[in-house]
Amino acid sequence: MNTTPLQHHSFYKVSFWASLAMLVLIPMQIIVFVLSPHPTTVQGWLELFNRSWVLGVIHFDGLYIINNIILAVIYVALFLLLVDEHPTLMILATLFGLLGIASYFASNKAVEMFFLSREYWSGKTNLPDEVFFASVQGLLLAWKGTAFDIYYILNGITLFLISSAMLKSHIFKSSFAIVGFISAFLMIIPSNFGAVGMVFSLLSLIPWYLFTIMIARVFWNNSKK
Repeated sequence: MNTTPLQHHSFYKVSFWASLAMLVLIPMQIIVFVLSPHPTTVQGWLELFNRSWVLGVIHFDGLYIINNIILAVIYVALFLLLVDEHPTLMILATLFGLLGIASYFASNKAVEMFFLSREYWSGKTNLPDEVFFASVQGLLLAWKGTAFDIYYILNGITLFLISSAMLKSHIFKSSFAIVGFISAFLMIIPSNFGAVGMVFSLLSLIPWYLFTIMIARVFWNNSKK
């Protein structure tokens, strides 16, 4: 592939600003979750969406949709930076990463939950509460079901492959790869696998946040060449 980092400086600038946006969105999500407890029942979810559909969508990982769009941009930028040196690793990494992101989009049910909540509180549904609640429960299970786990595992593999490419690259220091490996390791267990998965998920955010800062600097530097 006859592509070099210098040919894509405009895209690296976009990737830099996208990375900054992710650095803002991550703590924003954490703050919301700390200040507003996650609903634990079907009724709780319906009440949350009725009280504030914006807060409901955020709790239903609505901001994560934006995060994953940004992540796709980051993956492509890293692909452009590393593909000449490590074509096989980066083609596989980008393929797995984009497939994982597509799986996440399929798993997120924030819009469906919004419409179900509106239907319930408007009194337009003719279903008994127990039947309606069962349909909402099915939505909650689908949200953190197979497609979500596929997303999680594929993105962990993607980060491992990217870090492997960075380890042998002249563009990135070995510290980039080490931080990436740590984050990838902590993504071994999906966040929906009970308390252990949740702990691993939260811990993975620390090296991922640092990793994002580090690659954002590389994107910026390459955008200026």
